[in-house]
Amino acid sequence: MDTDREAVEDGTLRLGDGRRLGYAQYGVPDGEPFFYFHGHPGSRLEGRFAHAAAAAAGLRVLALDRPGEGHLLIIDHMPDLAERSGKEAYRHHRG
Repeated sequence: MDTDREAVEDGTLRLGDGRRLGYAQYGVPDGEPFFYFHGHPGSRLEGRFAHAAAAAAGLRVLALDRPGEGHLLIIDHMPDLAERSGKEAYRHHRG
């Protein structure tokens, strides 16, 4: 990966149901945040393509794995709820 596209932070959070939520941050760590949601197939790592533009604009890209992709396993029932719980956990953890 090019150094101008490497994640500022790449990690996982443990959700209340025991699953791990993969996330990555690109751009400016203390910039105005916005979420990047990848398509299928994909993962949080796609956010790297926005890194240079986000950094130039003073933005922080928060890229999360979606259910069934990357580190986040899907729950057979209510996949929308699983995705929302991941976003909420990230917001709560990172502020």
